Amino acid sequence: PIPCVPWQSQTSGQYQRRVHGDDKDFLIRTAKTTLNSKIINRHLDMMAEIAVDAVLSVCDFERNDVNFDLIKLEGKEGGSLGDTKLVYGIVLDKEFSHPQMPQNHEDVKLAMLTCPFEPPKPKTKHKLDITSA
Repeated sequence: PIPCVPWQSQTSGQYQRRVHGDDKDFLIRTAKTTLNSKIINRHLDMMAEIAVDAVLSVCDFERNDVNFDLIKLEGKEGGSLGDTKLVYGIVLDKEFSHPQMPQNHEDVKLAMLTCPFEPPKPKTKHKLDITSA
C-alpha cells in the first residue's frame, strides 16, 4: 500500500507560496484554475479578476486574514454573465416610482432606518353610537 498522507504532506510544501497584494497576476491565474468550468468559460478572465479584486479589497495583510463575510454575491434575473461587475459599497435594490428618478447616486448621505418611516397612527379611538334620529 502507498502511504497517502505522508506523501501529501511532503509534496504540498512544494506548492506553498506567500502571496502579497501586488502579486495580482499570480492570484488571477490561481482564480482562473479554480473557476474553470463550462458555465463561465467565456468570461473566465473577467470573473477571475472580479474574484481577486473582491478578496483583495477586504484582505487584511497585517493580520493575514480575509473577512469573507464582507463579500456578497448577488444574482439578478436577466442579462448575461458579461454584465457582471464588482461594486465597492452598498447596492440598494429599489424600484423606481417615477421614470425620471436617477438610477445612480454618488457621494450621498444615507440614513438606514430600522423602523417605519411613516408617522404612527393615533392611539385614540373615537366611537359614536346613534340610537335614534
